[in-house]
Amino acid sequence: MLKSLFLRFVLFSAFSFAVCAGSGFFSSPRYNVSTTDEETVSALTETVGAEMTPSPDFSFSRGETYQGFLFRRSLMHGLPVTAQPMSMFEQSLEVGWPLAVVRGVVHQNGPERHTHGAMLFGSKIEPPYDKMLPYQPVWPGILLWGLLGAATAFIPKKK
Repeated sequence: MLKSLFLRFVLFSAFSFAVCAGSGFFSSPRYNVSTTDEETVSALTETVGAEMTPSPDFSFSRGETYQGFLFRRSLMHGLPVTAQPMSMFEQSLEVGWPLAVVRGVVHQNGPERHTHGAMLFGSKIEPPYDKMLPYQPVWPGILLWGLLGAATAFIPKKK
């Protein structure tokens, strides 16, 4: 019985991870809510601008989000006030319901691009990227789906 519970837990966890990562890859990037300048600058300063000292001031900033049933996306873009202006981007994707199961983030500071839990596919040089495969696990979502899978062992069988 314990072996069956563990096997169901592992299989449902792996299955939810694979389904969510695949659906994130095959989804098309769309955004429906614009963020305020303060939210955009805050997000860019925390992530992309973290390695810059002093923290950059922005002459231009724009952000968009999408909070859907299965997908949660954000795209932030800023142009810092520096001697040599360069664009700063952050694109993120979380997939899963009711909790995120997988996530991926891409930071771009000028020509430097850093990915955290994501692989990029396509020919675009700047965000929004054509295809992004998120692969960073979000453990609360994976545990939830694993526990739901293990709970199926207790469903009574028809005779």
